[in-house]
Amino acid sequence: MGTGRPTISCCMIVKNEEAFLAQCLESVRPHVDEIVIVDTGSTDGTVDIAKRYTDKVYLHPWENSFSKARNYSLSYAAGDWIFIIDADEELLPDSGPLLRATVANAGSADILLVNIISIYAKGKRAARHNLERICRNNGAIRYEGIVHNQMVGGTETRASKIELKHYGYDLDEKKRNEKFLRTAGLLKKAIEQEPENPLPHHYLGASYLSLGMHDDCIRESLLAIELADMQGNTDTAFLCSHYNAAISLLGKGETDRAGKLARKAAAFFPDHLDSHYILTLVSAEKREWGNVKAHGGKYLKLLDMYNAETEKAGMVLNCTLKEAPAVHILIGYAEYHLRNLPGMLVQFAEACRKSECESDVWTRTADYFLDVCEDLELARDLLDRIRGVSREERKFLYTLARLNERSGRSEEERLCLKKICRADHPDHMDIRLLKRLALLCMEAGDYSEALESLQEAGKIDPADYSVLLNTARVYNKLGRFRQAVESYSTALECREAIADHIPWIELGDLCVGLDRPEEAALFYNRALEIKPGNLDAVLKAAESELLLGRIEDFIGRCDSALKQLGLSRDRVVNSMDDVRGILLEIEAELNDAPELSEMVLRLMRLLPDSGSKRIPVDMPGSR
Repeated sequence: MGTGRPTISCCMIVKNEEAFLAQCLESVRPHVDEIVIVDTGSTDGTVDIAKRYTDKVYLHPWENSFSKARNYSLSYAAGDWIFIIDADEELLPDSGPLLRATVANAGSADILLVNIISIYAKGKRAARHNLERICRNNGAIRYEGIVHNQMVGGTETRASKIELKHYGYDLDEKKRNEKFLRTAGLLKKAIEQEPENPLPHHYLGASYLSLGMHDDCIRESLLAIELADMQGNTDTAFLCSHYNAAISLLGKGETDRAGKLARKAAAFFPDHLDSHYILTLVSAEKREWGNVKAHGGKYLKLLDMYNAETEKAGMVLNCTLKEAPAVHILIGYAEYHLRNLPGMLVQFAEACRKSECESDVWTRTADYFLDVCEDLELARDLLDRIRGVSREERKFLYTLARLNERSGRSEEERLCLKKICRADHPDHMDIRLLKRLALLCMEAGDYSEALESLQEAGKIDPADYSVLLNTARVYNKLGRFRQAVESYSTALECREAIADHIPWIELGDLCVGLDRPEEAALFYNRALEIKPGNLDAVLKAAESELLLGRIEDFIGRCDSALKQLGLSRDRVVNSMDDVRGILLEIEAELNDAPELSEMVLRLMRLLPDSGSKRIPVDMPGSR
């Protein structure tokens, strides 16, 4: 390798990396003198891909230690310098030429830091940190640690502007779980060997966080912090322990504990980006708007600095690189509550500028003013700022539908929900939206469309009580009585029906409409067993008894109505005129209930003529 310039060996360890490896090697090959690859047991096409780029491919069985594998790769290197990269990383284009210049100008440094940008959450989030990835090939520098191995043996470390992009955290669920099981197993083994070492606890906490296991993350992260504090360990890695625990505590609603951890980390390292992000969230949750502006402003200044001068972060991992839009939005909320609406709009505009999707900003802010502030006018103004195809996006339509519901604009809400439900894939329809759309269609008298929505909802949950009831009601409105009865019957088998008298009343009404008063009386009686004294059921039961000519039972229902209304029941009925007088008393008490009042008037119209024979019964209340 006698070129007169420092030579560079790229050293890698790999296993089953066929998805990423070619992309990685393409980014590196033009900028190094050799590529050394140690494979630890691939069963896919990794080795074949590696051999297309280098003849220095070595097979070593996995020995449950990343450091051992790393050190094997270093042992084969022939260059003056060693550059370490993982298969799921990529050397950014501008950093390729910079690699040569950096080692040529390293001076007395023997370890160089590289800035690594980790992408996760399907590209929506990113973290950045500097890590030792370049070292002199002097035989003294090596790796230690079985999982998150560390470069040791150097005498002077210097930062660089070289950047790698890391995709290894942005995995599908299956691969993420496999990686977690492998990593967590090794970390637990490391903890068994060195229970007082805080680093394995730190990394285990991070692993738990990656799967949303908040309680486990909090436990391990706090243990890492406690051990580090006891030992006086000032490694900046434990700033990340504070962040991991705090973000999990926020996920559990423990705002005060999260804020305490973030303040502690910021006191140790005032320019810790993630701590100011946490403190912005905590302040917003506690409605401390001045602190939202202070911590949010500090976060934004630090973010600009670290993006422009990555080396200034040192070895600190910053996990919140893509949270600038969220922070601008929170500062905007602060400006609103501090009555600075122009300042609010400036912050929202900045959030849009830095966001990958402008409509997300306006939708998110509209949700806040709709749900939290109940400022419907401002929520609508923010939604009106969305233009173009974004107005057909599901998130926008859903927020607009909710806004229209709160504003009493039923028809506009119905149109939004129709667009959503028609666009949703049949396998991913939302039963709540389908049920709401069906209700709106029923209110509008569009029973055919209501039935379509209810049938789709029924496919999602065939035993949903409200869906079955509303389906019965729609069938009834459409004159499909047999299907209505079937739907009522199925609904009444549901657990919710045990305490619900309404469907029995509706079944009774259906039978009255079909001129089947005997069955109607049975259904009304069942409703009264569930809810004794319900005036609606009492009066309807009275009607069915009257239609059946059962005068004594009819008078018993009238007595029940008197009882519910608190009217005198101590009386004797000698004629239909007496019954008519009782009904007039009942009707007079129902001025505030026009539907019930109309039912009483209907009963009066159904009464036999006054000249009918004497009624041979007394009011039950007179006995």
